[in-house]
Amino acid sequence: MYFTVTVENYRKPPSATQCWNCNQFNHSSANCGYSTRCLKCGQEHTTSECTITTPQDNPTCINYGVVGHIASWRGCPAFPKIKPTKGQGVNYPRTQREFISSQYKRQENISYVQQAQKFLPRPDEIRERRNNNPHPIGNGECIEQEFYGFLQGIKVMYDALKSIPNLIKSVSELTQLSTTEDRTNHVIKALSSVANAVSHVQ
Repeated sequence: MYFTVTVENYRKPPSATQCWNCNQFNHSSANCGYSTRCLKCGQEHTTSECTITTPQDNPTCINYGVVGHIASWRGCPAFPKIKPTKGQGVNYPRTQREFISSQYKRQENISYVQQAQKFLPRPDEIRERRNNNPHPIGNGECIEQEFYGFLQGIKVMYDALKSIPNLIKSVSELTQLSTTEDRTNHVIKALSSVANAVSHVQ
């Protein structure tokens, strides 16, 4: 049985290129001939050198001149709208139409560990899971398969020994013995007697 796989070239999402130097559109910083502008404050320095280090509640767009979003937001009216060509941009989500800066505000005095602990199960939940499921599912399936194979082996042995009632009787007497050494000696004696009986028959 065969199937055909078609490999297509990567299709970049339809969007404008924004320069990291002047923050204008449709060219890269490598080909920029304009003066440097900061994305945060609009002054003549790079964004990484800006003195504004905390998130702004009401940022100003340096390209459109309005308060409420930064110039790199795709919903900005100054952001170029590129019409996708045929077969392009089909699986890409629509850009967010409204920028709400409060949704992206960084919470102060909360560490990563404190935030991550919210997603960890509580100790009582862990105990309840252990009580309800003492063995992991994967481990349980493995044990079940091993036990099933063990039972099949016992059945094969029992079928093979049906014709030797003395040996079966000797095996059933093992429960009456207390030590492993006594049980081993009992099995050896039973097997030797069976071997002698078989050799006499032959």
